[in-house]
Amino acid sequence: MAPPRQRPQTPAGHESEPSSRAHSFTNSSASTGEQLTSNQNQSDQIITEKACKKCRSRKLKCDRRWPRCARCTERGDECDFGRMIPAGAVSGLTSVNDDARIALLEAKITSLEEELAALHSKHSVNPADLPVAIHTAFIEGADHVEQLADFLTSISSSSTSSSGTGSAAGLAHQAIDWRLAQGELARVLSVHLIDSFFTSCCAYLPVFEPWHARLNHLRSNIDQLDLPSQVAAAGFCQMGARASPHSSLLGITYPASQEYPSTDQAIEAGHRRHKACLNLSRYSHDLCNRLEIAIEPTSHNLEALMVKVQMSIFEELEMKQSRRLLRLAIGMFKDLQDSPPRPGVNPNVLRLGLPIFLADALTSAYARKPPQITPSDLASYFRAVAPHVPDFTSDNLSVILDQYIPREPSQGYVAHDTLVSSTTILACWLANAQREFAGLATYRSNPSPLQPASIYRLWFVVDQIHAAVQRVQQLLVNIGYLPNGCQSDGCADLHLRFDTRLDRDLMDVTYLIHGFIVERLTSPQWLALGEVGDVMLVESDRRVRKAIKLVAFYAQLYQSSLDLHMNYHLVWQLELLPNWTNLAVQRWGEVPGPATDELEVTETELDWLVKGLGVAAFYHPVAERRLREIETWRRPVRNNS
Repeated sequence: MAPPRQRPQTPAGHESEPSSRAHSFTNSSASTGEQLTSNQNQSDQIITEKACKKCRSRKLKCDRRWPRCARCTERGDECDFGRMIPAGAVSGLTSVNDDARIALLEAKITSLEEELAALHSKHSVNPADLPVAIHTAFIEGADHVEQLADFLTSISSSSTSSSGTGSAAGLAHQAIDWRLAQGELARVLSVHLIDSFFTSCCAYLPVFEPWHARLNHLRSNIDQLDLPSQVAAAGFCQMGARASPHSSLLGITYPASQEYPSTDQAIEAGHRRHKACLNLSRYSHDLCNRLEIAIEPTSHNLEALMVKVQMSIFEELEMKQSRRLLRLAIGMFKDLQDSPPRPGVNPNVLRLGLPIFLADALTSAYARKPPQITPSDLASYFRAVAPHVPDFTSDNLSVILDQYIPREPSQGYVAHDTLVSSTTILACWLANAQREFAGLATYRSNPSPLQPASIYRLWFVVDQIHAAVQRVQQLLVNIGYLPNGCQSDGCADLHLRFDTRLDRDLMDVTYLIHGFIVERLTSPQWLALGEVGDVMLVESDRRVRKAIKLVAFYAQLYQSSLDLHMNYHLVWQLELLPNWTNLAVQRWGEVPGPATDELEVTETELDWLVKGLGVAAFYHPVAERRLREIETWRRPVRNNS
């Protein structure tokens, strides 16, 4: 075996680092190249992949001959190809002196390393950076950094044993900015936001079911998560920032004698919270795009992508971002079923069929676009959902529910499984109503005549679903026992909260139908309906006013609930009715106004709305404007005489 080639010794005082030789080569590539060409005595010219910098800057055609192109040679200019070293040049270095040869190779290696680093930074992130990035997004532009530090320090000791974050005690007034941006409390903040989300009612939507079993892992390993879990955790932090009930998190403090912050404090907190949520949303979307979890079809990637979809649904009314993400999720869901079993594909992926179907129905209705899941898709890929999707022309919801729950508590026993089945049926009926509205309201360049029968049928379905939800609510309120199967996790209350949520979401269909009718009042199609159209408008107005009264009731209910941020969802969904505050303050006898005194929002109901808006303002700024409108437009108390 030949002895290894010895590197020539550099005389003392003339040491040259590799990086220096590479830098020297970069600045004199032409001279080194000329030396290479002359030493090799080559007759063939070497052609590079790209033009030289001079020709590129002048936008001239370059013959790409290395080390000097014809144009630079003719003009006497220095020809610079940068760090790009043709493979042919490297392979012909045997006759070049060792220093030049090493410089060429080191320059090539440096170039490749830079390209690799750029590619890596574009498509990956360091898991340890996640808490710091979440913290940075949360406090960007905020003026309450020290208050936030004190709050996180106060909760860090209690979270040490369960989250594994360690103690931050004693750090509250030491290098606050650095400590928050870099250290322990950045992890404490992330864990707190995740906990805030998972203690909210929203966390029990079907789309989040796979993540409940991983909650402890997320909390304990927030800076060591795999790529899909990083995306999901960022989404949970965004939703947790919206749901957290702690005003100190937002730099708002008030005396212990106050049960809630004042209206002005709540409004200030709502603005700070919204800014933090927007920053977290941008970071979460950027992280999802950078990690490209929507490209590789795996069960874990799909679960994380659906977290992103639901997060967007919570924040949008027009559903632009959520429909784009959902399109990717539907494609991945199909790909997973069309592919042979392989590592990374969980056979339980079919359980995501229901949340994907529900999300598609809701986003289609809000956006007034055709559902992305076609009837053919429903039969082929959503086989677990399809049996629960009703045929509105023949199915009767009340009769179907009789198979799962009794009409009265004394008529049968209620169990966890039957409650889940009944809720799934109600959710599918609601989703199909949303799909029907989407088909009715989708814009068409050549629209077909408006069919009043379609709208009346949709109203009839809404009435069926509302009656069924009330039936389940009354059953859960009046049963005198804990349903079998609910003892282990105490989920009996969650059944009631989720069914109430379905009723709230059902009101969206009423708002959407009303908006659809109002927008068409001056269209030739509507005018052609004549008296039929007038009757439909009166009926739609009646339904909307009853919905606002129901919102007032739910606002009063949510004020005493464990999840105060549900007031925000209640108010946010009302934005589908741009003039809802005006409708709420109108009195019977006014024109325009409610047709009967029973449709008038009472003084008590207005008080409930005002209190609900005050709570909602703590979670979202949209409630502030609506609160001011009611306070400004509210009529004086009527003299009964």
